[in-house]
This record gives sequence, C-alpha cells and structure tokens, in this order.
Amino acid sequence: MLSREKIGFVEIKTAVNEGSQLINLTKKGHGITYPSFPQEIIAKGITPERRWYLYEEVRQHIQDPSKRDSYCPLPSVAKPKTQPRKKN
Repeated sequence: MLSREKIGFVEIKTAVNEGSQLINLTKKGHGITYPSFPQEIIAKGITPERRWYLYEEVRQHIQDPSKRDSYCPLPSVAKPKTQPRKKN
C-alpha cells in the first residue's frame, strides 16, 4: 500500500492473513522531501508557419467536420511569406 505520509516506501504483505512489511523504494542517500515534483516545462507553442500548414494541408483530412475547427483552426496571425528554397 502506498501512503502520502510515507513517501518513498510501500507496505507489502506476502499473504492476506500475515503482517505487513515496509519496503524503501528509494536509492540509498537520496532523501525525498514532500512535495517532490519535477520542474514545469512551458511549451513554446506552434509557429505561424506550422499553424498555416495545419490549416491548409491537414484540416481537410479530419473526417469529422465538427472537429476541424478545434484541431486545425484558422490562424489568427498573418500568413508568413515563404522563402524560396536554395538549390544544392
């Protein structure tokens, strides 16, 4: 059994009618403090080029028309000018 009061430990039984045992799941020397949450990573978002690509190229392939606006909405930013590709 896991418990908020005993972070890093699990209480186990080898049989239903036997006593329980407390097992430490953490590595030695690595104490856990509560709360021990990972650092939040904020997404940068989708570039204007990618938004327009999704709207113009992907939207038509969404089978349910009612979901097209939520998956690939009309971008609220102006369409970026495309740069001509360089030939190798």
